[in-house]
Amino acid sequence: MKFSTQELFDLTTTNGGCFAVNNLHEAELFCKKLATSHYENFPVGSLLIPKKFRKHFFSVYAFSRIADDLADELIALGKESQLDTINSFEKLLFEKKFLNSPTGNPVFVALHQTMNDCNIPPEVLARLLIAFRMDIDFKRPVTMQDNLDYCHYSANPVGELVLRIFGLWNQTTAPYSDSICTGLQLANFWQDISRDFEKGRIYIPSQIMEHIPLSVKDNLQVEENIGIFPATLQYLCEMTEEHFTSGKTLIGFLPYFRLRLEIALTIEGGRAILRKTKRLGSTILFQRPSITGFDLLIIFVNALFRHSIFWRKYGK
Repeated sequence: MKFSTQELFDLTTTNGGCFAVNNLHEAELFCKKLATSHYENFPVGSLLIPKKFRKHFFSVYAFSRIADDLADELIALGKESQLDTINSFEKLLFEKKFLNSPTGNPVFVALHQTMNDCNIPPEVLARLLIAFRMDIDFKRPVTMQDNLDYCHYSANPVGELVLRIFGLWNQTTAPYSDSICTGLQLANFWQDISRDFEKGRIYIPSQIMEHIPLSVKDNLQVEENIGIFPATLQYLCEMTEEHFTSGKTLIGFLPYFRLRLEIALTIEGGRAILRKTKRLGSTILFQRPSITGFDLLIIFVNALFRHSIFWRKYGK
């Protein structure tokens, strides 16, 4: 489902414009249709997600998808207009009207019900919008901490939302969830180097790259740069792997088998991307790693046998 510019503007208004709904059921159907017609990395509609939770995943996904479109599809309008639309979108997170009168904007009618049912503060979702603002006004990271700060807004809230939907977000699970989500975001940075470079973005911190002075003006074909790049890539991937290693402890605190399997698959998928990225070496500057059917089989097998998904190790 692709939206026109006017339709995106409609979805930043209280009444929802041409998408206005008259009740919660209609709103939930809109979010489900949007989510199931455009799968990405969010586990919407996964068979591993119990049916009773899926409507909440649909509403959170719909919110994230529209925010992503506001950041990506309105580039021609300029940064100021993009940021204005995201600001309008954010205000609806704090609008009390949708619970009292579930009519109008379908995304927020459904989302506010999810926020109420799952104890999700609007600030969690607002953090995602900060990440989209950072995307619009991109600044190359200077240190790795800059990337970690970005992950705090772009990736970590996703894990928090998943655990809140399941009623499992707490002081114990939070740091493990954040580690996994940060690892996924960093793995995506390294696998997408070639694509991001075409967009004028480099996520490898400039301090790390001092000995490889790449910039968006380079053609990436300077032999002395490429020759020493694999060592940097190796370091980035090994540092990212540490996030998965520390985060996998989360699985033992999860009472739902299917959620344990989902998280195990997520971790092993991230690790597979890191392995593929390291193997490409300097070729990653021109080519994105791909996951084959055989890779998916290995991911599934590793998820089954490397993680304690068949029983809980911690908690009650």
